[in-house]
Amino acid sequence: MGKKIAFILLGIIGILLIVAFAGWQIIKVSPQYSVYQIYQATSQHDYEKFKKYVDVEGISNNVIDKALAQATESTAKDTSNNDPFYQLGQSIGLGLITSMKPQLKEKMTTEIKKAVEEGTFKTDYKPKNIVGYFNTVQAKKDGKVATVTIKTQGKDDLTFKMRDLGGYWQIFDMELPVPEADATKSPTETTYQAKYGERVDIGRGWYLTVEAPAEYKPTGYSTPKEGNKYVAVKITYENTTDAPDSYSTYNFKLKDDKDFSYSDTSGGKDPRIDSGDLEANGKVTGYMTFEIPQDNEPKSLVYSGSKSVVFSSTQK
Repeated sequence: MGKKIAFILLGIIGILLIVAFAGWQIIKVSPQYSVYQIYQATSQHDYEKFKKYVDVEGISNNVIDKALAQATESTAKDTSNNDPFYQLGQSIGLGLITSMKPQLKEKMTTEIKKAVEEGTFKTDYKPKNIVGYFNTVQAKKDGKVATVTIKTQGKDDLTFKMRDLGGYWQIFDMELPVPEADATKSPTETTYQAKYGERVDIGRGWYLTVEAPAEYKPTGYSTPKEGNKYVAVKITYENTTDAPDSYSTYNFKLKDDKDFSYSDTSGGKDPRIDSGDLEANGKVTGYMTFEIPQDNEPKSLVYSGSKSVVFSSTQK
C-alpha cells in the first residue's frame, strides 16, 4: 500500500514538473519575459544583450521621424503670427532640423548605448520583481507583432511595439507622448481607407495621392542590405490654397504583409520627395524608397499627418 502511494506521489510530482517546465517555456517566449531581459541588460550594463531585445537604430529613426512630423504639423497649424518673416524663419529652422536627421539619429543611438553601459538608463517603469512584469506589462498580440503597455501608478503609460523574432521579442517602435494641449486629433477621429491612386483631401486645402508601391532595383551606389530589397512609392502633394505652406514626408510609414512598419531610407529612386515648402496652387511629385526583407511584400502606406489615411490596393 505504501509503495502504491509513493508511486502515485512520484507520478503527481512528475506531472507537476512537466507542467512547470511547459509553463516556463511559454513564459520564456512571451513579450513580458523579453521586457524583463531588457531590464536585466540595463542592470548588467550589457549593451549587446540590450540590442538583442531593442532595435536601437530602428527606434531612433522612428522616434526622430515622429518628432519631426509633429514639429512640421505644429508649424503648419501655427497661425498666431502671420508676419511673413516670422513664417519664413520657422520654415528655415525646420529645414535645418530636418537636414540634421542623420546626426540626430546617430546622437540618439550613441546616447542610448552610453546610458546602458554607464548605468544611467532610466528605469522608472521597471516592475519590482518577475511577477510584476506580468501584472504591470500588458501585451496584446496580433500575429507576430505585439503592442506592449507598461502601466505605472503616477506616470503616463509607456507604449511600444515588439516583433516576434523566433524565441524572443524585440522592441522596434515606440509611441511618443502627446500633451493634451498639443493634441491634433480628437479621440473619435477615424482613419480614412483610400485606394492607391486616389486623390485624398487631407485638410487645409491640401490633397495627397499615393501610387502603388513597386520594387526598385538600383543601378548606382546605393543598394539594399543582403536579404533586403527596395520598394519605391510615388507621392504627390497638392496645395490648392492661395498661400505657400510646408509639407512633411516624415508622416509616412510603409507596412508589409508581416505587419512590420518602415521609415523611408536615404537615397533610393529619383526624383526623391523630401519635406519642404510648396508655393500657392502648387504641386510636388517624387518617390519615397523603403528597405524591406526580400521575402516580404508591401501592404499599405500609412499617412499620419493632418488626417490619418491608409493607402492600399483595396478599401475596407
